[in-house]
Amino acid sequence: MINAIDICEEKVVCSSSGSYKRKNLTYENSNVLNINLHNKYRNVWDSQAFYPELSLYKLCNIRMEDLGYLFYGEKLIEESVLHLNDKDLIENRYSISSNTSENIEAESLLLKRRSSSNFGHWLIEFLPWASIAKSQGIEFQQVILEYFSKNAISNVQEKTLSAYGVNVGSIQRCKRTTYHIDNVWVPSKGAIHNHTKHPFLVDRARINGFLLASHFSNNEIDLGERIYIARKGEEKRGIINEALVNEKLKDFGFVKIYPSDYPFELQVKIFSNAKVVVGVSGAAMTNIIFCKNETKVICLQSNLAFENFFWDLACHCDLEFSYVFGKASGENPHSSFSIDKSNLDEVLKINCG
Repeated sequence: MINAIDICEEKVVCSSSGSYKRKNLTYENSNVLNINLHNKYRNVWDSQAFYPELSLYKLCNIRMEDLGYLFYGEKLIEESVLHLNDKDLIENRYSISSNTSENIEAESLLLKRRSSSNFGHWLIEFLPWASIAKSQGIEFQQVILEYFSKNAISNVQEKTLSAYGVNVGSIQRCKRTTYHIDNVWVPSKGAIHNHTKHPFLVDRARINGFLLASHFSNNEIDLGERIYIARKGEEKRGIINEALVNEKLKDFGFVKIYPSDYPFELQVKIFSNAKVVVGVSGAAMTNIIFCKNETKVICLQSNLAFENFFWDLACHCDLEFSYVFGKASGENPHSSFSIDKSNLDEVLKINCG
């Protein structure tokens, strides 16, 4: 294993390290929380959150494998791996280079990593680096992204990069094979815990969304001030008794929507018009960063899930945040779960009057 700082041609510091105090958190049905798991991940719930320095490293003569894993010779570069538990496995699997590889000669910005094809991770962890690099005067000719056929996330990637002035024609989509890269700018990680995001990245993501929405000012939409963000046909983290949840939310005047049914710029407008947002923990809830200050957000989540991702986003954006935990149907944190009607009713009364 090797760190980018040890082999970089140039390092550009983009934002300093620091900490912030999380806002008070309300959660209903906390008695269903798995105590052992809660203790294991107690740092996730600390009132104080810490984040590292943000930097860009220019690396030369680098090999890229699979999901954007970078190697200098046979050494895995730590900054190219997001999940700590993956490092040994990745280094053992790809330490020996294959005999064939494609070559990328243009100076590039690497935005291909594990999870970069997920809407929420793209918006917060990857997209802002295009703006950051440009603001630092880095003149990259290509943006390296994950290869996949034209779909909803590829459209979002291209549209949001365009809002930052990146030419769509400069996007290099790389398959999960071996590449040799002459010169590449590699972002540092924007979090110590994978789901605690640097406020600087969140601010950049917000700016991008509002900038893009302003380009489509003629496309107006208003679905009301109370919206329910549902998950479409999802086996993971689905609500088992969703019919009951829908009925209760309708009683409080909520409109059920699937954000993926709308182009990204309209998603920005839908969330910016809302005063109360209810949703299941998932990528689409990342859109809460476009809500106005003091908007109330209620996250429905499994009792086995302890991610603070959306709470942190709410803290950054000065939103009022609550959890309603439901009993998971299995032992996996991504299992479907049931929401207790009385718990939901209580938190709705508090937030909706």
